[in-house]
Amino acid sequence: MGFEDIIDDLNIDSNEENKENNTFNFEMEEYKTPAGTNYEEEDEEKETRGRKKTVHAKNVIGDNLETIADKLDYIKKQSYQSNIREAADDAGKEVIKIAKIISRIL
Repeated sequence: MGFEDIIDDLNIDSNEENKENNTFNFEMEEYKTPAGTNYEEEDEEKETRGRKKTVHAKNVIGDNLETIADKLDYIKKQSYQSNIREAADDAGKEVIKIAKIISRIL
């Protein structure tokens, strides 16, 4: 079924009331794609693929942020200077905040 067939199959109700409102009523059948699936099924498959990638991204980002937080904690514990300990502690807290925000988004 070609594009012209789809256009021909559209039933356009163009009565006087719709002409006044500049609106049209369309009735269209559900068309199959060349692969034999409908458009809704393709959208569902795309959503499923996206979820797997999202879960993977969340895991990778979470692991990286956890590593950064651990290294900042190590710096905080090993440093004798109070300003470095405070900076490492503040940076660690910010990393934890970022991790929480990303986990909510993803």
